[in-house]
Amino acid sequence: MRVGKYREYSTPAQDKISQHEVKYCGKCERDKPIGEFAKRSSTTCGYASWCKVCSRLYDHDNRERFRERKAYAWIKLMYGLGKELYDALVHKQNNKCAICGVEFGTGRWTKPRVDHEHTAPHNVRGLLCNQCNIGLGHFQDSRDLLYKAWIYLGGNNGQTETSSSPGG
Repeated sequence: MRVGKYREYSTPAQDKISQHEVKYCGKCERDKPIGEFAKRSSTTCGYASWCKVCSRLYDHDNRERFRERKAYAWIKLMYGLGKELYDALVHKQNNKCAICGVEFGTGRWTKPRVDHEHTAPHNVRGLLCNQCNIGLGHFQDSRDLLYKAWIYLGGNNGQTETSSSPGG
């Protein structure tokens, strides 16, 4: 019988914990002191089903898989690209930046960045390296500003040539 959202009875697991201060770990399949379990209010007994050591080992062994899943989930949420579409885009670009052609890696600064129109985030243009992505961001995706920068880099911008080059 329940009163509000709280129980007025206990489960067999709760009885065992309260009587013996021991809980069974479902991973290593041993009874362990209750202090070796993390508290979880969402479970009936109030503690995690695996001991802290087993949980830590599992998290460590699967860290890369969790990180990859989280990254793909973010890309799906922000840009509407599922794992298959994202991987197809990487393959289509030969694992290289769409602007400078540098090859993508797996590190923090070398992984592909999704380039999209900022007015419509789900309108993906391609994948860029970190530097090209930041560069486009600084130019606010403006073709006019990029053209002015291109002109600036190509000429002397109205200045007389002085000894600014290394050889002269």
